[in-house]
Amino acid sequence: MPSVDLAIPVLPARDLSETIEFYKPLEFLLAYRHPELDDYIILRRGPFELQFFQWPDLDIQASFTGCYLRVSDVDAIYQSFAGARLPARGTPSLGGVKRCVNSI
Repeated sequence: MPSVDLAIPVLPARDLSETIEFYKPLEFLLAYRHPELDDYIILRRGPFELQFFQWPDLDIQASFTGCYLRVSDVDAIYQSFAGARLPARGTPSLGGVKRCVNSI
């Protein structure tokens, strides 16, 4: 199996059940939920993995957390995400598409 360099974001969430429900329309599926503490989840969509820890007092408006997904077919994933009908502004939102010409 080839080795892959990878970074996986670990993000705060006020309510993990609500987080799971929010990401379902974006086609992220629950891959793991801590069986005893119920304070940690892993969601996956194809090659993407997002991990969340419970932070009930999280102030979303004051939070600077975020995550970028770099994809080869931005139009396809944007259309897929657009089906979730997220607003263009606010929290949560689906912003515009940004195409990167250069790889970092």
